[in-house]
Amino acid sequence: MYENRRKKKDHTSDMPSSILYQQGWLLKQRHGIYKSWDRRYFVLDGNELRYYKSEISMFTKAPQHTLCLDDYQLAITNKKPYTILLIANNGKKKNMPDFFLRASSHQEVNLWVDALQSYARPSTDSEESVLDKWLDRIDAIARPTSTGEFAV
Repeated sequence: MYENRRKKKDHTSDMPSSILYQQGWLLKQRHGIYKSWDRRYFVLDGNELRYYKSEISMFTKAPQHTLCLDDYQLAITNKKPYTILLIANNGKKKNMPDFFLRASSHQEVNLWVDALQSYARPSTDSEESVLDKWLDRIDAIARPTSTGEFAV
């Protein structure tokens, strides 16, 4: 009998040792021109939210992306059902994108919101609303030029 002697890198040792708060499948909206939705496996561990292409890749590969939730604000949009918006804070924005995440049910989105609220920076009454900041960003991107066309 032959054994497979190749060693696979175990990325679980790279993960923080805090208690796992939430994990599961969510849809993540792509960044860029085409705003399609990709199914990703998300893991909330302390103030880090990581996502992977599959549940198995969580143990065999590095995450596709890791978000430090200290740098994000949490918002819920009613325009798209079961959708969570993580908005990068302006003060610490180091080319960090905003994230739209969609759950498959009302119960699932509530579980994620409850878990994320512990770590994503809350907005206060003295601050500009999260929605206002998001709309300002869109306005800055899509301002009409002197010829009436939109500059992108």
